Amino acid sequence: MAQNKFTQLNIGYDGNFMDETGITYPNGPTDRRRARVVIAGNDIDKLADVVNTQLTGTEYALPVRVITQWQTALLYEFGYTSLANSDPETDVVTYVVPSGQSFYMTGLNCSADSVGIFRVYIDSGSGNQQVLQFRNNITNLNVVVSSSMPMFMANDGDTVTVTATNTTTPASNSFEATLIGYTQPV
Repeated sequence: MAQNKFTQLNIGYDGNFMDETGITYPNGPTDRRRARVVIAGNDIDKLADVVNTQLTGTEYALPVRVITQWQTALLYEFGYTSLANSDPETDVVTYVVPSGQSFYMTGLNCSADSVGIFRVYIDSGSGNQQVLQFRNNITNLNVVVSSSMPMFMANDGDTVTVTATNTTTPASNSFEATLIGYTQPV
C-alpha cells in the first residue's frame, strides 16, 4: 500500500527564507507546504506580466494565446506532372502560405514512374531557397517522409514549392507529390 511522504525543507540561513504556500490534503499529513514561484501578478512576487498579444519590444512578459489543434487540421496539397529526362527541373506542387498564418511542414509523399529527384523550396520574395531534397530509386519509386515535429516553417506570403527532375528515362513519366503540414496564426 502506498504511503504519503513529504520532505521538510530547511528554512534558510542568514535571513534567506523560502516562500511557501499551504496545501490541505484529505489524508496523510493534511497540512503541507509547497515552494511557491509566482510567474505573474501585481505585487512583489511578480516575475512577469501576462499578455495575450505578441510582445512589442524587450519587455518582460509571459505571452499567452490559443494554439489551434493542428492534428485535426492537417493540410494536404497535391500536384502532378509528366517529365522526360531532357526536361528541366519542374514544379510539381505549389502552396502559398495564407496571410496571417505560418505553415509547418510535417510530411511529404512523392511518387514517380521512374527514378528522379524531388526538391522542396521556400520563396520569401527574394528567390527560391532549397530546404529539402529526396531521391527515389529503382527498387522503391516512392519517397514518404513523415514527422511529428515540423521539418521547416514558412511565413505568411511565402511560397512552398516541390519540384521534380526525371534522372533516367527519356520517355515522359508521371511525377506526383503531396505536401503535408498545418498552419498556425502568426
